Amino acid sequence: MKTDDLYSLLGVRPDAPPEAIRNAYRKLARTNHPDVSRIPDAEERMKAINRAYTILSDPEKRRQYDRDHNIREPIPVSRETKGTPARPPADFSPGPKQAPPKPAQPLAKSHWMAYTAGLCALLLILVFVGVWITPPIPDEPQVIHTVVATSQPTPVQKTFDDWRTEGDMLIAQHRTWEGLAAYDRALKIRPNASELWIVEGDLYEMMGYFEKAITCYDHALKTDPQTSVKVHKKWAVLKDITPLMDLTDLLIDQENYTGAIAVYDNILAAELQNKNLQKRILSAKIYALQKTGRSDEAVHLSKALELL
Repeated sequence: MKTDDLYSLLGVRPDAPPEAIRNAYRKLARTNHPDVSRIPDAEERMKAINRAYTILSDPEKRRQYDRDHNIREPIPVSRETKGTPARPPADFSPGPKQAPPKPAQPLAKSHWMAYTAGLCALLLILVFVGVWITPPIPDEPQVIHTVVATSQPTPVQKTFDDWRTEGDMLIAQHRTWEGLAAYDRALKIRPNASELWIVEGDLYEMMGYFEKAITCYDHALKTDPQTSVKVHKKWAVLKDITPLMDLTDLLIDQENYTGAIAVYDNILAAELQNKNLQKRILSAKIYALQKTGRSDEAVHLSKALELL
């Protein structure tokens, strides 16, 4: 399925507002989701629709996509006809013509001589004053005291382990942002430290900065392709968290509670630590369980929700 033009895929114009993009996505999801549609390529089509919505619903990703594909809004056309000269104001009236200025007359010879004499007199006065205020040279030589600057000790450069240890200490003191700054200095020294990238990603994810967490997990996966499956799962869920939550809302609206529960379980399997996201997903799953008659599971999950 061709998905180069994301706007055409969602059926919206390039200048469509976010609300129009969201409505278009929900409309397409109702008819193309594999749980609803019987089209053979429904799963592939839904993946393409999710990808288009993920990019176009994020302002920064949408701007990057528009730049990469040279998508610009149409330039407004001026109402004035080309080549039409600008009209002067209504109260404009040409004034009387002014006579051209007369050329400057050369100085008279007598004035030039007076000017030269005055300049010479001023120079003589300046020379006389300079000689008068010049201090006399002493008979004995002056002793010049030379101050020798003492050298400062060279500061010791911190190593990767130093910055890592400092970051761990600051995090333990709940000074998270200072700890992250120390981790950043350590990663500048050793940018292939995938384990530290994962630590940073977990901190950002826990605080709700999902884009920063995705960037850290990206670095970890690039530097060490053998990174654990858990990190892969977190990275995949965070990248699609907005379309996944919109999909669950759509399934609930369609009373497809079993499909919604499956999506909730997929998100929970990533073991994300952000409490607001956990509470939102658990509450929605409890509602879906009650609607399907699975009351025992709903009660058990309610106890877990109370502990958050």
